[in-house]
Amino acid sequence: MVDMLMEKLGISSYNSIIPGGRYHNFKDFISFPNVGHPNLENKALPRLRHTRFSHFRNEFDAIRERDVLLYYPYHTFEHVLELLRQASFDPSVLSIKINIYRVAKDSLVINAMIHAAHNGKKVTVVVELQARFDEEANIQWAKRLTEAGVHVIFSVPGLKIHAKLFLISRREGKISCITPTSAPATLNEKTARLYTDYSLLTADERITNEVRSVFKFIENPYRLVSFKYLLVSPQNSHAQLHKLIYGEIANVQNNLPAAITLKVNNLVDKDLAEKLYEASAAGVKINLLVRGMCSLIPSLPGISENIQVISILDRYLEHDRVYVFHNGGDSKVYISSADWMTRNIDYRIEVAAEILNPALKKQILDTLDLLFSDTVKTRIVDKELSNRYVARGNRRKVRAQTTIYEYLKALEQPDE
Repeated sequence: MVDMLMEKLGISSYNSIIPGGRYHNFKDFISFPNVGHPNLENKALPRLRHTRFSHFRNEFDAIRERDVLLYYPYHTFEHVLELLRQASFDPSVLSIKINIYRVAKDSLVINAMIHAAHNGKKVTVVVELQARFDEEANIQWAKRLTEAGVHVIFSVPGLKIHAKLFLISRREGKISCITPTSAPATLNEKTARLYTDYSLLTADERITNEVRSVFKFIENPYRLVSFKYLLVSPQNSHAQLHKLIYGEIANVQNNLPAAITLKVNNLVDKDLAEKLYEASAAGVKINLLVRGMCSLIPSLPGISENIQVISILDRYLEHDRVYVFHNGGDSKVYISSADWMTRNIDYRIEVAAEILNPALKKQILDTLDLLFSDTVKTRIVDKELSNRYVARGNRRKVRAQTTIYEYLKALEQPDE
C-alpha cells in the first residue's frame, strides 16, 4: 500500500514516509463532512428558549424574580450571551467577574467583557493557562483583554481552575451564573451545542455571596474561606462529600430511606469509591451514571451489591455532573464541575452548587429518572467490563436524550 501511494503521489525515498502517532485532538473530527445517507444522521432538535425570559423587560428582572436553570444543548446558549451583553451596557451594572477555561474561536463572551470594560464597568477575567489544547489561544485572549483594560488574573501554578462562574454586581444586587461543568464547558458557544451541561442563573444571596468568596479564593487560594451552599475544591469538597455519604449511612441505621445518585464523567478517586462501598455495605441504594472511567466495581457480594452503574453514549456527550443525596426524603441536589477524581477533588478549583429552588430540584431529579430509564443507549458497567446494552425485554423503547428534549419542551411550551 505504501509503495502504491508513493508511486501515485510522486513521493520519492527522500521524503519522510514514517507514519505518525495517534491523532490526539479528536474534536476536530466533528467538523468532518457527513458522507453517508441522510437517514444515518440524527434529526435536528431545535434549541429551546427558556419561557422565563419572555415575560420580563430584561434578563436581570427574570433572574431576580426566580432562579433559572438552563440545560444545554437542549436550551439555547443565547440566554447567557444576552445576559452578558445586557450587563456590558446596563448603567446599573458596576462590575463583572468571570473565569474562563475554554472559549469559542470568535467568542462573544470575551467580546462582551471587552465592551463592558469600554463602557466603564470594572471587569475581572480569570484565565486558565493550563487548558489542554487551548493554552496558546488563552494567552492570546488574555493579551487582548489586558489591552482593552480588563483586569486579568492567571491561575496559580499547580492549582488549575476548572469551574466556570461569573458574577454580575448591580446597584440593586448581584446576579450569579454557575456553570459548574468541566472543560470544555458552557461558557463556550460551540460546545454548548454538543455537551450536556447545566447553568444556574440566580440572584439568591445565599449563592451569590459564596460565589463572591470563590473569586476571593481564586485571587488568594491559600486564604481560609468557608462555604455552606457550595462545595469548593480543594477547600471543602472532600470533607463535605464524606459528610453527605455518612449522612445516608446514618439514615439507614435509623430506619430512614437512604440513597445516593451520581452522574459523573469519571469515578476513580480511591477514597470516595471506598466510601461508596461502605455505604453500599450498610444498605444505601446507590445508582451511578458514569460515562468514562469507573474504578468502582458493582455487584460484589457484601461490598457493592447495592450499587448499580450504567453508561450512556448518544448524540450528545453526557457531560454534566450531578450529585444527589436522598437526605431522608428532602433530597440535596448539587450540580458540579468536578468528577470524582483525586485531581478534581484535591488539586483543582472546582465548584458544586446546591440547588435550593424546589422546582429546579425536581427538574434535575426528573431528568435523572429519564436517564436511568433509558432502554436504547444504556450500557451496564459490571465487574467483567462486558459493557453490554441493557436488556429492554417488554419495556417500552426509551431513548433518554430524546425524551429529555420532549420533557423540557413541554416545560417551556406548555400550550403546544
